[in-house]
Amino acid sequence: MGLADKINAIPGRIKSSTERAAQAAINPIDREVKAVLGVQGTPSKRSKPGEPPRRQIGTLQKGSGVRWTTQPHIRIVIYTTDIGMLLQNGTARIRPRPFEGPIRKRINPFILRIVQQSMEVR
Repeated sequence: MGLADKINAIPGRIKSSTERAAQAAINPIDREVKAVLGVQGTPSKRSKPGEPPRRQIGTLQKGSGVRWTTQPHIRIVIYTTDIGMLLQNGTARIRPRPFEGPIRKRINPFILRIVQQSMEVR
C-alpha cells in the first residue's frame, strides 16, 4: 500500500472511528436526556417558566430520547414528543419550559469524547 492509498483511506477510517464512538455514546447520552426530563414534580411543585419541565406522569420522558444517523453525515439527534416542543418553545398560554439547553450542557462531554475518539485513527 503506497502513501497515496494510505492518505485516501483516512476519511473512511475517520468515519468508521466516529461511528463506533457515536454508537458507544448513545446510551449514556440517552440517560442524560431522561435525567433532565425525569426530575419529579408534584401538583404543588411544578416547573416554573424558564426551568425544564418536571415529570408528572412520565409521558415526555418516555417519548424523548436519542438516535444517531450517518445520512447525510454522522449526527446525533435528540427527539421529543409534540408536547415537548410546546413546552420547549411555549405557546400563547404556556410560558416556555426549555430543556434543550440543560440537555446540551449535560451531553457536551459525550460529544467532545466522540470527536476526540474519531480523531484517534488507527
